[in-house]
Amino acid sequence: QRILDLDCTHIAICTRDLDTLIYQARQQKSNIKHNIPTEERSKSVDRPEIDADYISPNNELEITLCDLWAEVLEIANVGLNDPFLDLGGDSLAAIKLDARLREIFNIKIPVNVLFTHNTVTKLALYLLENEEYTGQVIETAQAFQKVKNMSSEEIKEALKQING
Repeated sequence: QRILDLDCTHIAICTRDLDTLIYQARQQKSNIKHNIPTEERSKSVDRPEIDADYISPNNELEITLCDLWAEVLEIANVGLNDPFLDLGGDSLAAIKLDARLREIFNIKIPVNVLFTHNTVTKLALYLLENEEYTGQVIETAQAFQKVKNMSSEEIKEALKQING
Protein backbone atom coordinates (compact mmCIF):
# COMPACT_ATOMS: atom_id res chain seq x y z
CA GLN A 1 0.00 0.00 0.00
CA ARG A 2 2.88 2.36 0.83
CA ILE A 3 4.32 2.00 -2.67
CA LEU A 4 0.94 2.52 -4.30
CA ASP A 5 0.47 5.76 -2.36
CA LEU A 6 3.70 7.22 -3.78
CA ASP A 7 3.48 9.67 -6.67
CA CYS A 8 5.90 7.71 -8.91
CA THR A 9 5.77 6.74 -12.56
CA HIS A 10 8.39 3.97 -12.23
CA ILE A 11 9.29 1.59 -9.43
CA ALA A 12 12.18 -0.88 -9.40
CA ILE A 13 11.81 -3.97 -7.25
CA CYS A 14 14.94 -5.68 -6.07
CA THR A 15 14.92 -9.06 -4.36
CA ARG A 16 18.53 -8.72 -3.17
CA ASP A 17 20.08 -6.32 -0.65
CA LEU A 18 20.13 -2.95 -2.45
CA ASP A 19 23.04 -1.49 -0.45
CA THR A 20 25.20 -4.49 -1.37
CA LEU A 21 24.23 -4.23 -5.04
CA ILE A 22 25.03 -0.51 -5.11
CA TYR A 23 28.41 -1.17 -3.49
CA GLN A 24 29.17 -3.93 -6.01
CA ALA A 25 28.15 -1.70 -8.92
CA ARG A 26 30.46 1.05 -7.70
CA GLN A 27 33.31 -1.47 -7.28
CA GLN A 28 32.68 -2.79 -10.75
CA LYS A 29 32.68 0.72 -12.24
CA SER A 30 35.95 1.45 -10.44
CA ASN A 31 37.47 -1.79 -11.76
CA ILE A 32 36.44 -0.95 -15.31
CA LYS A 33 37.97 2.53 -15.03
CA HIS A 34 41.24 1.01 -13.88
CA ASN A 35 41.31 -1.56 -16.72
CA ILE A 36 41.08 -4.62 -14.50
CA PRO A 37 40.33 -7.62 -16.76
CA THR A 38 36.79 -8.98 -16.60
CA GLU A 39 37.79 -12.29 -15.02
CA GLU A 40 39.58 -10.49 -12.17
CA ARG A 41 36.85 -7.92 -11.42
CA SER A 42 34.84 -9.98 -9.00
CA LYS A 43 34.67 -13.47 -7.72
CA SER A 44 31.79 -14.94 -9.69
CA VAL A 45 29.78 -17.74 -8.22
CA ASP A 46 29.09 -20.92 -10.15
CA ARG A 47 26.10 -21.06 -12.47
CA PRO A 48 23.04 -21.89 -10.39
CA GLU A 49 21.23 -25.17 -10.96
CA ILE A 50 18.39 -24.37 -13.31
CA ASP A 51 16.14 -26.38 -15.62
CA ALA A 52 17.99 -25.29 -18.78
CA ASP A 53 20.97 -27.36 -19.86
CA TYR A 54 24.19 -25.41 -20.28
CA ILE A 55 24.91 -24.60 -23.94
CA SER A 56 28.11 -22.67 -24.57
CA PRO A 57 28.26 -19.62 -26.86
CA ASN A 58 29.44 -20.19 -30.43
CA ASN A 59 30.31 -16.78 -31.87
CA GLU A 60 31.52 -13.34 -30.78
CA LEU A 61 28.00 -11.98 -30.28
CA GLU A 62 26.93 -14.87 -28.08
CA ILE A 63 30.24 -14.76 -26.18
CA THR A 64 29.87 -11.01 -25.62
CA LEU A 65 26.29 -11.34 -24.37
CA CYS A 66 27.23 -14.25 -22.08
CA ASP A 67 30.14 -12.16 -20.75
CA LEU A 68 27.83 -9.22 -20.03
CA TRP A 69 25.21 -11.39 -18.33
CA ALA A 70 27.92 -13.03 -16.21
CA GLU A 71 29.35 -9.61 -15.31
CA VAL A 72 26.01 -8.11 -14.28
CA LEU A 73 24.68 -11.22 -12.52
CA GLU A 74 28.10 -12.09 -11.03
CA ILE A 75 27.93 -15.72 -12.06
CA ALA A 76 30.17 -17.92 -14.16
CA ASN A 77 29.28 -19.83 -17.31
CA VAL A 78 26.08 -18.26 -18.59
CA GLY A 79 24.57 -20.53 -21.23
CA LEU A 80 22.71 -19.60 -24.40
CA ASN A 81 19.31 -20.77 -23.15
CA ASP A 82 19.59 -19.78 -19.48
CA PRO A 83 16.57 -17.64 -18.52
CA PHE A 84 17.54 -14.25 -17.08
CA LEU A 85 15.28 -14.56 -14.02
CA ASP A 86 16.42 -18.14 -13.29
CA LEU A 87 20.01 -16.86 -13.10
CA GLY A 88 19.02 -14.35 -10.42
CA GLY A 89 18.17 -11.45 -12.72
CA ASP A 90 15.78 -8.82 -11.41
CA SER A 91 14.72 -5.30 -12.41
CA LEU A 92 17.92 -3.71 -11.05
CA ALA A 93 20.10 -6.24 -12.88
CA ALA A 94 18.06 -5.58 -16.04
CA ILE A 95 18.75 -1.86 -15.75
CA LYS A 96 22.48 -2.52 -15.28
CA LEU A 97 22.52 -4.92 -18.22
CA ASP A 98 20.60 -2.46 -20.37
CA ALA A 99 23.18 0.24 -19.60
CA ARG A 100 26.06 -2.08 -20.58
CA LEU A 101 24.30 -3.12 -23.80
CA ARG A 102 23.72 0.51 -24.75
CA GLU A 103 27.33 1.36 -23.89
CA ILE A 104 28.75 -1.42 -26.06
CA PHE A 105 26.28 -1.78 -28.93
CA ASN A 106 24.94 1.80 -29.05
CA ILE A 107 21.42 0.43 -29.52
CA LYS A 108 18.44 1.65 -27.54
CA ILE A 109 16.86 -1.38 -25.91
CA PRO A 110 13.68 -1.07 -23.86
CA VAL A 111 14.30 -2.70 -20.47
CA ASN A 112 11.25 -4.94 -20.91
CA VAL A 113 13.06 -6.59 -23.85
CA LEU A 114 15.37 -8.24 -21.34
CA PHE A 115 12.33 -9.96 -19.84
CA THR A 116 10.61 -10.84 -23.14
CA HIS A 117 13.88 -11.91 -24.81
CA ASN A 118 15.11 -13.56 -21.63
CA THR A 119 17.90 -15.78 -22.93
CA VAL A 120 21.16 -14.92 -24.68
CA THR A 121 19.87 -16.62 -27.84
CA LYS A 122 16.66 -14.58 -27.89
CA LEU A 123 18.48 -11.34 -27.06
CA ALA A 124 21.07 -11.94 -29.80
CA LEU A 125 18.26 -12.38 -32.34
CA TYR A 126 16.57 -9.20 -31.08
CA LEU A 127 19.81 -7.22 -31.45
CA LEU A 128 20.38 -8.55 -34.97
CA GLU A 129 16.80 -7.72 -35.98
CA ASN A 130 17.05 -4.18 -34.59
CA GLU A 131 20.55 -3.13 -35.63
CA GLU A 132 20.93 0.22 -37.36
CA TYR A 133 22.82 -1.24 -40.32
CA THR A 134 23.58 -4.80 -41.40
CA GLY A 135 26.63 -6.11 -39.55
CA GLN A 136 26.63 -3.49 -36.79
CA VAL A 137 26.03 -5.92 -33.92
CA ILE A 138 28.46 -8.59 -35.13
CA GLU A 139 31.21 -6.04 -35.86
CA THR A 140 30.74 -4.47 -32.43
CA ALA A 141 30.86 -7.86 -30.67
CA GLN A 142 34.02 -8.79 -32.58
CA ALA A 143 35.67 -5.49 -31.61
CA PHE A 144 34.57 -5.92 -27.98
CA GLN A 145 36.12 -9.39 -27.82
CA LYS A 146 39.40 -8.03 -29.20
CA VAL A 147 39.74 -5.17 -26.72
CA LYS A 148 37.98 -6.42 -23.57
CA ASN A 149 41.19 -7.44 -21.82
CA MET A 150 43.57 -4.94 -23.38
CA SER A 151 45.28 -2.35 -21.21
CA SER A 152 44.73 1.33 -21.97
CA GLU A 153 48.25 1.46 -23.45
CA GLU A 154 47.48 -1.44 -25.80
CA ILE A 155 44.24 0.23 -26.87
CA LYS A 156 46.05 3.53 -27.55
CA GLU A 157 48.66 1.70 -29.63
CA ALA A 158 46.00 -0.13 -31.62
CA LEU A 159 44.18 3.17 -32.28
CA LYS A 160 47.44 4.75 -33.46
CA GLN A 161 47.89 1.93 -35.96
CA ILE A 162 44.33 2.31 -37.23
CA ASN A 163 44.55 6.10 -37.55
CA GLY A 164 48.00 5.96 -39.12
